[in-house]
Amino acid sequence: CLAFCQSLEFHHTTEDAHLFPGMAAHHPGLSHVFDRLREEHRTVARLQGALVALLGDLALAEPERFRRELRRMSDALNAHLDHEEEVLLPLLADVPWPPGPPGGA
Repeated sequence: CLAFCQSLEFHHTTEDAHLFPGMAAHHPGLSHVFDRLREEHRTVARLQGALVALLGDLALAEPERFRRELRRMSDALNAHLDHEEEVLLPLLADVPWPPGPPGGA
């Protein structure tokens, strides 16, 4: 769980810092979409933090509470991924691959 949470955090941080700004520059009318995706990342991060805290002291672990929090994070993450696929995949489909040479030459 902790390794997955770390990987997910890295993934979201990379999207927020690199992917979204680049896409927003080419699609300025969609700034609200990227704002929402960043907010979804913050929501998932808060839920991840709650899971990590619950795992912090296994002597006090509450399995039912952990399962509830895991379900909350799973639900939020699935909704986020559905939304991301809905709005980002059409935009990414318009990106030429492989990319042309720098400067469009």
